[in-house]
Amino acid sequence: MRRKKIAFITSNPNCIYVERLLTGIFSQARAYGFDVLVFASMVEVCHFLKDYLEGELNIYELIRSPLIDGVIVDTCSLTVDHEDTVTNKLLQILKERPPIPVVSLDMTFGPYEVAQTDDTVAFETITRHIIKQHGCRDIGFLSGLEEEDVPGKRLIGFRNAMRECGIPVNEDRIYHGEYWYSYGERIADQVERGEITLPEAFICSTDYVALGLVNRLKKYGIRVPEDVLVTGFDAIAEAAINDPTITTFVPMCAHTAAEAVNRIAKQIAPELGTRPVELSAHSNLITCRSCGCEDHKDDIIQQFDLSIMKKNPNFGEEGVSEKIDLNRFLGSYMPEQVNSAETSDECIWNIFVHAYLLWPYERFALCLREDWKDYESVLEKGYPKKLKMVIDTNPKQTIFSDTDGVVYDTEDLLPGLDQGDEEPMVWYFTSVHHIRNTLGYAVLKRNLREKKELDDVYSLWLRNVQTSLEMIRVRNKLLGFSERDSLTGLYNRRGMDRWIREKLRRNTGSGIFVFVIDMDGLKYVNDNFGHDEGDFAIRAIASALQSAETEHDITVRTGGDEFCVLTLSEQPGEERAAEILTAIERANAVAEKPYSISASIGYAGGELTSEVLDRLLQEADEMMYSNKKQKRKNIFKNSDNMGQEQSGGDEGE
Repeated sequence: MRRKKIAFITSNPNCIYVERLLTGIFSQARAYGFDVLVFASMVEVCHFLKDYLEGELNIYELIRSPLIDGVIVDTCSLTVDHEDTVTNKLLQILKERPPIPVVSLDMTFGPYEVAQTDDTVAFETITRHIIKQHGCRDIGFLSGLEEEDVPGKRLIGFRNAMRECGIPVNEDRIYHGEYWYSYGERIADQVERGEITLPEAFICSTDYVALGLVNRLKKYGIRVPEDVLVTGFDAIAEAAINDPTITTFVPMCAHTAAEAVNRIAKQIAPELGTRPVELSAHSNLITCRSCGCEDHKDDIIQQFDLSIMKKNPNFGEEGVSEKIDLNRFLGSYMPEQVNSAETSDECIWNIFVHAYLLWPYERFALCLREDWKDYESVLEKGYPKKLKMVIDTNPKQTIFSDTDGVVYDTEDLLPGLDQGDEEPMVWYFTSVHHIRNTLGYAVLKRNLREKKELDDVYSLWLRNVQTSLEMIRVRNKLLGFSERDSLTGLYNRRGMDRWIREKLRRNTGSGIFVFVIDMDGLKYVNDNFGHDEGDFAIRAIASALQSAETEHDITVRTGGDEFCVLTLSEQPGEERAAEILTAIERANAVAEKPYSISASIGYAGGELTSEVLDRLLQEADEMMYSNKKQKRKNIFKNSDNMGQEQSGGDEGE
């Protein structure tokens, strides 16, 4: 029986907020036996490089897949800086696909259900701490935007605690803004200008706001906590390592995410009933120096470890092979190796051998457009109907080749997605692109019990992969300039030589036919009609040869009016030569020129080896000249006969 699959749509998955959401989703998905498909932009939706962001956001097009049974949307991470472009795009995609249950986390998302974290208790706790532990009464509250649901709950918690402690709420001390550094910085600027008098404490709706406030106040010489106390909310890493460290609170968003799974399960698997949420709910207040308390050292050490490169690994330590950090990544010299490839297959191999940097994982796959190497081919929205899996670490069928990649229907997301795993799994889908141009996507499969998620190592690893793929595309373009004839677009001798080397490496000993084609009368056309017409005739011959080309061929312009076709096809040489001449005759008829567009041809067949090939080219060339010579004799003979007939006629008259 196919395992049910819940899609989770998010951005910047290596941030601590998304990690907490994933903890709740994974825990509850295991309880129901659901797979989780994570579709993530690796950067925030307010990323400064907008063209790059577009390439990242394209990954959300995959939620059109019919394999997805329900969707959970991390609406908060998709609306940073109150930007709704991404959520509008998602709403349109969901509208266009067959309906499935959708649950949004903490914020309104179109017509869909919302699972909301009740932050009331959290802000009651923070406010009571500021009042009872530090004796503050004049407190400023930096809330979110008034029209949003989330800040309303936080503000209610603040009001409740103030009333509980017998302190009237000063409405002039409640401020509204976005959940970002800029909001806190703006409040600090107003304090500096005297527009806001400094309270005893600021309670901020997020750590980002608190960090912006604290660090801008410090710039103005206003000390925290000596001059004003400040608290945040969200317990992000920056709060723990800032100077001063920020008093904060670990939100209960993991429980909210788990509840979202319950709501999806109720619709897609009602027979399973409702599974209890089994997540710890210990006291989440983390007191630090920004409110005048001592640092919470354990949290600082933990966040410090997560935020910096570790020391050199002890390879004798158990499990060290799976502990990949930034230091291990940088020491791998991955960029130098993956960018040194000369061919697409070398590039794919180099990427494959560096997949160990993503451990631990159950499976990794790289899926690309079939035409990804073509520099002229650009795709900025969506995916083609079919993709090619060029890397797959599946032990049952390992793949690491562009040439021998597996083509599959994109709506299936990945070959073997339903391969009967004993336990539910998480599949991370991330975009592979160069700026706006979508090349494909990467898929990382892990057990839902695995704590490691998409971190900075994965983000940097993926960026190196994207750069290496783009370098192959650029190299192909440069090769095209050096290996293509500028007039006709056919390969030149350099391109033919490379094709021959590749075929000798892969197909030595197989049969090959060589056709040498020489245009008739180019000098006559140039002398009597001009070189532009001569170029037209050359291009007409080239187009005719291309129209007769098969997947086994290479067509080459070897000189001014000389062409060559090499083929591994088993078609008889005489039959193929006739097809080529017929194509040229059609080109002549279509051109309707005052001169004839024609060519002479010779061919030879034999075994594909470097020694035999030289001989075949010579034999085909000799046959072509023999045919050309015979054609001239026939022309002169016909001309003489016409002259004799004309003379006889005159005499008769």
